[in-house]
Amino acid sequence: MSLDALVYRVTRTWRAQAPHLWWGDAVDARFLVADALGRLNHVEILDVGCGAGVLLSEATATNVRVGVDHSTEAIQLARQLDPALCLCRADMLTLPFQDAMFDVVVFCGMLEVPQREHKARAIRELARVLRPGGRLLLTTPNRRHLRYWRHELMVTYEELQELLRPYFDAQIRGFNPFPPFPYFLPNVVLARVPGIWRLLVAIMERGIGTRSGCAFFVQAVKRSGESAAFSNMVTVDACER
Repeated sequence: MSLDALVYRVTRTWRAQAPHLWWGDAVDARFLVADALGRLNHVEILDVGCGAGVLLSEATATNVRVGVDHSTEAIQLARQLDPALCLCRADMLTLPFQDAMFDVVVFCGMLEVPQREHKARAIRELARVLRPGGRLLLTTPNRRHLRYWRHELMVTYEELQELLRPYFDAQIRGFNPFPPFPYFLPNVVLARVPGIWRLLVAIMERGIGTRSGCAFFVQAVKRSGESAAFSNMVTVDACER
């Protein structure tokens, strides 16, 4: 399936399943995560802040798919969308899982939620539940972009790099370098430009707008030997199908 077709289908699912939880951006780095999830097979995936489960449901049932969210309503919507998902209500700062349980952790549109003093703890929790060599898929807005420059809970490239450095070898890419409306096309119009997703991915892969793009798209690998650094209390898998 082409990325354009995936974007259309995921958007349609969001708007049908949970329009009030739709992230509202027709050109969003989270679509790249949906594409990455659709390519996974036979791995254990955790989506932290899974919302209505639309992203997590993009991973096929050949995988173990676990989602957590702080909202009971979101968990109920995710269960309606895909009853095969394992879901539970939990706080991102105290995930109810043992160390090194997952191969892939998804953290999309969530790093901008906790206060600045708690962001490092959130990243530490993601690393704790990932196996060494496990993969983190993360998106978050860029505070340097004109669209977000007044949002103090968002991060810059350097701040994101510093948060990830203790646990991960991370590739941080800038996504969508174009300025917001009224300086450029609104994203809802930009999304209709033929070939726009091929262009956006090509720009991202060439490193254009890495520090100044609208958002960051991160693919990070947990370094081997990091598990011993964690001293959290033993937790259990509290999710249900």
